[in-house]
Amino acid sequence: MRASTRPFRRAIERTGFATVLFEKRDGIAWVTLNRPRVLNAYNVQMRDDLHQVLSALHDDPEVRAMVLAGAGKAFSTGGDVSEFGQSPSPIVARWVRFRRDVWGLLRTLPIPTVAAVHGFTVGGGLEMALLCDIAIAADDTGSACRKPASA
Repeated sequence: MRASTRPFRRAIERTGFATVLFEKRDGIAWVTLNRPRVLNAYNVQMRDDLHQVLSALHDDPEVRAMVLAGAGKAFSTGGDVSEFGQSPSPIVARWVRFRRDVWGLLRTLPIPTVAAVHGFTVGGGLEMALLCDIAIAADDTGSACRKPASA
């Protein structure tokens, strides 16, 4: 089974993704959500990109752990509301979401996963962080929701 995924893995290492940065270094997979202009809001393209990356990592014997991070000022603000309601059919949209179960892939990766969160981490972004084995939060995580220390 592992041999059949090797060509796919190599293709991922050479292929750029529109919404996700992927790099393997010293046995660690670094996956970065890369839509910083919209605070890494999760859209259909990001779902498809993450599905491809996580599927490849699932069977990659060279990877011992994965770090999931967000580019820019936020980890992820969750679903991209600009895409809500644009599917021609709610039934088809649900079927596609079921077939490309990114949350299920993330939850069942056979390696330790670490969410490196910072800035806004809400909605689906928080779900992604919670699906990882460990979440490490920077001081500014969710800072817009906190009261100042002097208050």
